Amino acid sequence: MQIMEDWKNKRFIVLTGLIQDFDWEYSVLLSDYNFWADNADKLSRWCEENNCKQEGMLVIFPNEKMLSLFCLRWS
Repeated sequence: MQIMEDWKNKRFIVLTGLIQDFDWEYSVLLSDYNFWADNADKLSRWCEENNCKQEGMLVIFPNEKMLSLFCLRWS
């Protein structure tokens, strides 16, 4: 699988099963640096309010529901 093959067409790439941090198996890689830089503060606040983790350009979710909420909010 080529993870970055479609990076120019999207703000983020959904990854599953790569983060083995307890039950946190859902994550996204922010592939648009400008989007991330422009929204870093808003994104950090959103993660704090919704019990998600942000580690640089990687956002990790506790469940599929939060992943879906993220996708709806930030698409």
